[in-house]
Amino acid sequence: MNQETISTYEHEGTKYDASKFNDEGKTFFNYMVEVNNEVNSLKRRMDILNAASITLSSKLKELLTDNMLAPVKAADEGEDS
Repeated sequence: MNQETISTYEHEGTKYDASKFNDEGKTFFNYMVEVNNEVNSLKRRMDILNAASITLSSKLKELLTDNMLAPVKAADEGEDS
């Protein structure tokens, strides 16, 4: 059985057969597909980077010691009285 895949565009709940678009419509549709693919790719990349950031932060936290503390400024230091 040879089944052909039909690309559809949905607008306000109605589906349209993209193969029936005129040349300009097909170009816009193809651009939109590319943009959506890129957005999905970037979302996956953000998920990976966020997971890496959490892991790196956790590993860094394991290395922290009290002798690494930064000096604390007095609350009123640098303010005019």
